[in-house]
Amino acid sequence: MRRCLCCFALFAMLHINAQTQIQSGRVTYGFTEIESEFTENRDEIFDKLHEQGEDVTFILSFTENKSVFEIATTLENDISSLGQSWAENIVSKGRYYTDLKENVVYRQTDTYGEKILIKSPIASWDWKLTHESKFIGNYKTFKAVKNETVENSGGTFNFEIVAWYCPQLPGQFGPKEFNSLPGLILELKDTHFTFYAMEIEIMKAEPLDIKPLKGKVLTEKEYSNKI
Repeated sequence: MRRCLCCFALFAMLHINAQTQIQSGRVTYGFTEIESEFTENRDEIFDKLHEQGEDVTFILSFTENKSVFEIATTLENDISSLGQSWAENIVSKGRYYTDLKENVVYRQTDTYGEKILIKSPIASWDWKLTHESKFIGNYKTFKAVKNETVENSGGTFNFEIVAWYCPQLPGQFGPKEFNSLPGLILELKDTHFTFYAMEIEIMKAEPLDIKPLKGKVLTEKEYSNKI
């Protein structure tokens, strides 16, 4: 028993030391659409925009306490500006800046030609951690789930959010506003899309400089009133 405790303590120390050496990193995510009744009945224009934006990728840049999630800039000719706009406004619904120390998430959106930052406190998220695991590349990840309720003109809808996070990797961050898990989120199924990690870059020596997004700050209620 004593030997087991010593081994566990040594593992914990090695795990902590490994994480403290890592200052920051980037994750590139692709995405796929979740099949639903909406995808089966949408119009031809929406399908065309989806086709033009399906190769768009997203970048999560993070340090110990801050992160930015945004669409990746690209010079590829096969990704149109309309496709990128569709991906940013429909798939991710904007750019996200998270500050764990300040306990806040800002979602940046362009409304009537004006940059708006929608401010929300970081919720506990009520994540339910499970013992279910799978490998994503060489990383062992664990499943976490939570329920989310969305209310709009069409009614009230309940969704199960599923995240696969990796305790080996530092940073309590993931796509969009989802965070606060004990490891980096490498796959996320939200309400309509699944984001999956395509490339992971960890930086030990030169930490990234994560800067806040710019725009007029509004609460969710103030933003709803504005639009």
